[in-house]
Amino acid sequence: MRLCESPGWQKFDHGCYYISTMTRPWEESRQWCRNRQSDLIVINSQEKQDFVERVNKRVWLGLTDREGSFKWVDGTPLTTPTYWRGWEPSKNGHCVEFYDGALPAYPERGWDDKPCSDNYQWICEKVLN
Repeated sequence: MRLCESPGWQKFDHGCYYISTMTRPWEESRQWCRNRQSDLIVINSQEKQDFVERVNKRVWLGLTDREGSFKWVDGTPLTTPTYWRGWEPSKNGHCVEFYDGALPAYPERGWDDKPCSDNYQWICEKVLN
């Protein structure tokens, strides 16, 4: 069975995506994806950012600065455009989630750096050639 045809996976643009219903720390989320021949989502286009926004959940992205500078799980450095919330990024050694603006005191949506040990849902991505 092809990945996009597996339960829970959906085709979008040039890839297959899985939006988790569970929560886990960043590394465990990434390993879950890797065990399924995919990785955490890399935001390298406005279309993918729009896709994540439509999911409208707090989800881990495939971005971390644990090695001193922000890099995606595919090894590419973070370049513009970025979609940080107004005051982010705020710390070093963290992983990045998409924040959905669900808390009334913090309605601004966008990328947010959080401790990698926090538990969030995630999005796996398998790029199709």
